[in-house]
Amino acid sequence: MGVTKDNKALFVQNNHGYVGKYKNNTNKDRYNDMYYGIGNFPVLLDKGQDVLSFYWPDEIDRKMKSKQMKGFICHTQDWNTIYMWQVPAKTIYEMPAYLKSKYGCWNAINLDAGGSSAVYANGKYLVGPWRNIVDAYVIVGEKEETEKEVKKESEDNREIQDNKEKTEEAKKEVAKKQVEKKENESYRTSGNHILPVKYRTVADSIIVMLKKKSAKERNSVCYALRNIYMYQSSKLNEGVKALIEYILDDLLGGNWTDI
Repeated sequence: MGVTKDNKALFVQNNHGYVGKYKNNTNKDRYNDMYYGIGNFPVLLDKGQDVLSFYWPDEIDRKMKSKQMKGFICHTQDWNTIYMWQVPAKTIYEMPAYLKSKYGCWNAINLDAGGSSAVYANGKYLVGPWRNIVDAYVIVGEKEETEKEVKKESEDNREIQDNKEKTEEAKKEVAKKQVEKKENESYRTSGNHILPVKYRTVADSIIVMLKKKSAKERNSVCYALRNIYMYQSSKLNEGVKALIEYILDDLLGGNWTDI
């Protein structure tokens, strides 16, 4: 199975009648027209016909009969399209009908499967690899078309990257505004003082620390803060007053000035 110099699919079968009961020698006189190609065993389809029944039973080994990955290469009836792929979970006997219905294959041959099989396209593995191998069947486009595709892919990737960067920048900007908004928010204490949110973190840390103390120690600190607030208020700025009020509101309740 391969192509001619004018890029037409070509299937040549020249087995001299030695392989089982399958003695069809399709296009055997066109062997020299093959520009490049690949051969393997068994033939799956010949002019659209399932020919597996023509092989002796012992020619189809246990691996082929088992339901596992199967490889193939085929071409369509118009000779313009070649398919080569790996199909999961198929027996060799299921392949001919599957290839006809799925790909419209006209002539098809089996390719090796299992651990030696892999499919690589567009910079990544689509099947496998199960183990490293040293040979491959490689299909490339014309140089001009390949360069266009590479350029387009590069432009597409650049656009994707640009959009990703814009999205990331937009997310950062939203997060920044949310932080700024939170920092500008405030809490009004029971004494009607304003405690900015950014100072609440300090106050909350003090509250958590005091709650871990014994009741006696916690009350001692609370009453000390209350006395500072009540009797030295003139020496305190608005921020400190708000901080004390916030702490005592939490630990003693809103009527702590009456205690």
